[in-house]
Amino acid sequence: MKTIALVVGAILSLLSGIAFGATREDECATGVFEILRRDIPISKLSLRSDGSNVVADACKTWPYKPNLVLVAVAYDEGVEYEKSLIVAVIDKKTKRVGSSSKRAIYEDATTEVGERSLRLDTAKYQLANDVRAFGVRFNSAARGASCGEAYWNDELTLLVPEGKDLRPLASLNLYQQRWLEGCPAATSSALWEDATLTVGMANARTNGLFDLVITARITVNSMGAATGNLKDRIEQHSLHYDGRSYQKGKPVPWWPAI
Repeated sequence: MKTIALVVGAILSLLSGIAFGATREDECATGVFEILRRDIPISKLSLRSDGSNVVADACKTWPYKPNLVLVAVAYDEGVEYEKSLIVAVIDKKTKRVGSSSKRAIYEDATTEVGERSLRLDTAKYQLANDVRAFGVRFNSAARGASCGEAYWNDELTLLVPEGKDLRPLASLNLYQQRWLEGCPAATSSALWEDATLTVGMANARTNGLFDLVITARITVNSMGAATGNLKDRIEQHSLHYDGRSYQKGKPVPWWPAI
């Protein structure tokens, strides 16, 4: 009897994990989509067995609250140059959506949703003693304009659960590029800067939440152009909470302004 109980327990354990298991480390299994369609609901979200319209997806257990699974799904509702993005928090035990948000991703020459465009960022975004955010990272699959004046990627959006809603508190592109002279596709010389950003927490607070410290590691790149006084460097800028969201303030360096 004890052996039978152990076997039954193992089977039940396996079945209970189906909704959150996946072939890829951060891939969402079909059960997650079924939960989203039932609880939000999303009538236009097709399951894989029906010829799925899911373009990109990511699922990850939230280390802050291991009983919760974070979900991000981008799918096609048939609108040209647009994808829908659902972000949700699902309780593992009840298999119910606790909070969620939906928005559109508008596509153009620089923005396109690809299979690997979404990631969930569970770094320690402790904005207050009782406020913890998580991040959704979006990487565009578009090649971008050949001579764009400003190129960006790796968009980070910080969200916090607020009842049944997920409220965005900050949005920032963690990769920025600006052209200072020329363009490799059109001229024989070019000068540009790349900035890779990281987000940290300050000790100071504004309107109850810790300020965000953005650190930019800037590299100067040249193709036959004089760099002058420009050099690789590290710069910082702080974002302050205004009661609804984090603001960049003034003056703003070029790299968080795009």
